[in-house]
Amino acid sequence: MEKKVGTRTPATELHASHHLLSIAIGTNFGFEKVFVRENSSAEAASRLVQDFVETLVEISDSWHNFFPNYFKEAVEKLEIIVAEAKKKTEKRRFKGMLDKLVKHLKMNVYGFNSARFDLPVLVPYLLPIMSKYDTKLSVIKKSCSYFLIENRKMAFRDVLNFSVPISLAGYLKQNSTEQKKGDQMKTKLAFL
Repeated sequence: MEKKVGTRTPATELHASHHLLSIAIGTNFGFEKVFVRENSSAEAASRLVQDFVETLVEISDSWHNFFPNYFKEAVEKLEIIVAEAKKKTEKRRFKGMLDKLVKHLKMNVYGFNSARFDLPVLVPYLLPIMSKYDTKLSVIKKSCSYFLIENRKMAFRDVLNFSVPISLAGYLKQNSTEQKKGDQMKTKLAFL
């Protein structure tokens, strides 16, 4: 949501600022949920993002239940090996294996054009909440865009970083998804 600001400095004029109003989740396995902010308070925005992240964690946990137990066991054993490794080369080699395995087990959360619009609005709320679930938080930012925000459980990415420049309507059409006027598909979606 945009709020009219109208502040001026000698170099710039700020006409409007973006504020968090709602978040939608749509998955490739049929789960859909929309989160709407209760009021304009900062606490309401924080609760909205908290509910959103908790839902993503639930989806991630249920998704991980489909993986055989030996994946989890491999991660645990590699963590022990890395912690107990004496030689730097051995530690680096097993750490590389561990990082690759964790990367493949991570749930990716995609948004359309989210690097420049959605994530900058979410970041003040998202980063503290994500760090509660995992202290190992990684953020890659380029100029005003967020290329990646991740912890060991999930990674937030923008689909436009993996495709040609395209409109939302073109992206939906390319992926055989119907767009209807006034439908929730007009809003920014997080594709899992």
